Amino acid sequence: MGNVHIEDAFVGTTGGNVDLFTNATTASAAQKDYGHVVVGVEHPRCVRLDDYFVSATRLDFVKTDTDGFDADVLLGARELLERLTPPIYFELAPSLLADASRRPVELLEYLAQLGYRHHLLYTQAGDHPLKLSDDPGEVCSSG
Repeated sequence: MGNVHIEDAFVGTTGGNVDLFTNATTASAAQKDYGHVVVGVEHPRCVRLDDYFVSATRLDFVKTDTDGFDADVLLGARELLERLTPPIYFELAPSLLADASRRPVELLEYLAQLGYRHHLLYTQAGDHPLKLSDDPGEVCSSG
């Protein structure tokens, strides 16, 4: 594929380094207490999308599937989302967001403040749409 650049970094709400707890059973590695045996710890850098795309004049799409840390990715992109308003595709998993100390309704309210008021919900497998909604409470109860 052309036009692809891979960065060795986490994306979140702050810059600096983060702890990455590697294990042998899952890709979910941002929390030490995740019910898996930790086999190592790395300390990759963390970037905010606002900083990474500070001079971007176009962004066609944002996709995040970070097992509950999707809110952190999007919170670190406030200026970018306001300025370029790209479509966003993200995993809204209430239990995983709770594990990351986030609430789904707060994430949707934050996005609404940025102009993202319409939500198209898909099945967990992402194979077909379930409904279109502009009500954060309805979206969060759709599990």
